[in-house]
Amino acid sequence: MGSPPLGKPNITSNGISSLISSATALHPSTSALAVTPNGSPAGSWMATLTQTLLGLAKLIPALLLWIITVTTITLPTLLFTLASTSLTFTMNATTLLLIVLAFASTISWTVRYRYLNMYARLPPEPQRKEPQIDLFPDMQERDSKPGLANYLDEFLSAIKVFGYRK
Repeated sequence: MGSPPLGKPNITSNGISSLISSATALHPSTSALAVTPNGSPAGSWMATLTQTLLGLAKLIPALLLWIITVTTITLPTLLFTLASTSLTFTMNATTLLLIVLAFASTISWTVRYRYLNMYARLPPEPQRKEPQIDLFPDMQERDSKPGLANYLDEFLSAIKVFGYRK
């Protein structure tokens, strides 16, 4: 079995070690510890902080440029295109009547079953006792007041306010 062609690593039973050996054969600088341009090792916190700050320094202007482009060019163009579009509907009276009928029946159904049905959802009312009313109260004696012999005298005695006195 020959060596693999340059650029294609040979993965065999000891796959990872042959992958590393072929990668170092392709780029000899990868065998040494990588360093950043300022001379610190690539795995240090300073390198991570530097790369993060450089990434933000590249990202923020690009993001601002995108926001400005969207708000000044794309959005006004879209709004102008939408506002200048004309839309025409043509329908006969029967179709218009069916649409109005469907709309009215939907509103009627909503009002009927959503709002006018509130009392049906109330909890049941507790049972009330029947009031005990004596329909035939004890009759007073015939002559409860002395001197009143007929209905006219009783009526006139009830309206003493008007000056009748017996």
